[in-house]
Amino acid sequence: MRLRSTDRQPDFRIMTVKPEYFVYLSFIVFLMILYRAGVFKMATDFLDESRHQIEKEAEEARSAFKKSETVYAEYKTRMESLQKKADEILEDAKINASEMQKNALKQVEELRVRYQEMTEKKRAEMDKAARYECFSHAAAQLKGDLSEKLRSEKPQAEQSISPRYFAMFEKSLQKAGN
Repeated sequence: MRLRSTDRQPDFRIMTVKPEYFVYLSFIVFLMILYRAGVFKMATDFLDESRHQIEKEAEEARSAFKKSETVYAEYKTRMESLQKKADEILEDAKINASEMQKNALKQVEELRVRYQEMTEKKRAEMDKAARYECFSHAAAQLKGDLSEKLRSEKPQAEQSISPRYFAMFEKSLQKAGN
């Protein structure tokens, strides 16, 4: 039984296919169009170029990291050597300061001893001068007293004392007077 065209009823069998199949089919057609247009090749080329760029940047980063590690190690060794030098300088300064302090104390002690000796020497000279002045004053007074007594008793003294002793006595009186 054939239907006539006027009697024809719509065929709903196509409509019974699930719509997901049309989406799958249209997606596959779309992918084929992209493949024919060379989009996949451009995408893989772009991805390869990006991968090469990323690898290059990663290698640069690695080399920069290694360089920074070597620079850090150099600076660290420099800092350690500078710290050692600073410690040595401080130790030398402490030793020099200690020696300078000892030398200064020694010089101060030498000056103190020298001034003490000079003071004692001056004191001794002053004592000597004061004694000499006392003795010369006492001798002058004694001379005066003795010369008066001798003048009054000279004739008697010449007779009682030997002339030799009397001459020595007069000489000593003259020296004391000078």
